[in-house]
Amino acid sequence: MRKTKYLLNKLKEIQKVRERWQLRVRDLMTSEVLSIGPEETVVAAAEKMLENRIHALVVTENNKAIGIITTYDLVLVMS
Repeated sequence: MRKTKYLLNKLKEIQKVRERWQLRVRDLMTSEVLSIGPEETVVAAAEKMLENRIHALVVTENNKAIGIITTYDLVLVMS
């Protein structure tokens, strides 16, 4: 009985992992994207990320995405 229960629990765990791997980007993406201009300071980018509790900003110029800045980029600059 114990072995059967153990195996059933393991099978449930495996199923959960498989379901997570089937997720699509659209299931996790943020649809309301925040942006920042290329001439803004690194401090302004950090403040905007902190205020909005996000880890990346799209860098835009003339309403066109030209790059991305992330918290990882900020960490590299600070180290």
